[in-house]
Amino acid sequence: MFVYTREAHPGEHVGLPNMTWVIGRGGRIVYKADWTSAENVEGFVRRYRQARSDGPRAYDEFKHAEEIWSTRDRDM
Repeated sequence: MFVYTREAHPGEHVGLPNMTWVIGRGGRIVYKADWTSAENVEGFVRRYRQARSDGPRAYDEFKHAEEIWSTRDRDM
């Protein structure tokens, strides 16, 4: 979910930038910026999606490394 807060809020000073929030599944805030930049938000979403898609691969690579380490420890 992408939340862009454009309206003024009580106590907000005129001229301050608009906030941007990206909220992930389960309501967790995954990105927050005090300046709304389409380029920055797009870059974050691209990196976030890439990191999430790399998750299983990273897990598998770590498990493989653990196997190598345990074999190396036994051979020493």
